Amino acid sequence: MQASCAMILAMELVYGGFAQIIAGMMEFRKGNTFGVAAFTSYGLFWVSFVLLLLLPEFGIATETPDVYMGWYLLSWGLLTLFMFFATPKVNKSLQFVFASLALLFILLAARDFTGSEQIGTLAGKA
Repeated sequence: MQASCAMILAMELVYGGFAQIIAGMMEFRKGNTFGVAAFTSYGLFWVSFVLLLLLPEFGIATETPDVYMGWYLLSWGLLTLFMFFATPKVNKSLQFVFASLALLFILLAARDFTGSEQIGTLAGKA
């Protein structure tokens, strides 16, 4: 694993993960099924992503091979694409978020499948 900054991992876990899970539970109280699905799914994505990075560091599991990480990211890209198609009656900003996020996941998966630094740069991963 490439060395990860503790600040980045903490933000992924707490803000990306736990805060979104809490937001999902708040959407449940409001009866917003889409909000529950979106917030809790992406919150759990961040928790699982941090675990994928940290478990090998603690010797609990082996590092995830790039091709498996590619399938993981592609799966999230497809889920995000489905979420995009569930937003036609919602505002355009939310549609843009899901469309761009789906594209990002697919580009990151393509980078892991091909090992292409150019695709990684395009996706924002150095």
